[in-house]
Amino acid sequence: MSDKKSIFLYSNLKYLRKKKNLTQTQIGKLCGKSDRAISTYENGTREPEVSDLGVFSDFFEVSIDDLLFKDLKFVKKDESFDAFYNLNKHLLTDDDKEHIVFMINKRKKEQTKE
Repeated sequence: MSDKKSIFLYSNLKYLRKKKNLTQTQIGKLCGKSDRAISTYENGTREPEVSDLGVFSDFFEVSIDDLLFKDLKFVKKDESFDAFYNLNKHLLTDDDKEHIVFMINKRKKEQTKE
């Protein structure tokens, strides 16, 4: 993960933690790590285990790709339907989700006809 492409991981972890008003200790408890370990992740001096990326991704409701490769501080809400959906999917029923998929597929068909 030391690839330059994943440079946003460290700043995103810190940004997302602060956005939720959580301490490093609280995040550490989430994945069974110490606050010191979380600090090293946020400072880029140590990399989290792959399994921890999944935990962070689920907890912060962002994809692992976004966690690694996007500067989440600058993602505009109106430009990121996926981020909006992920932040709110817990509010949706299965019927709501089916309706959203239906509407997207319907619109795709309309656009291919145009």
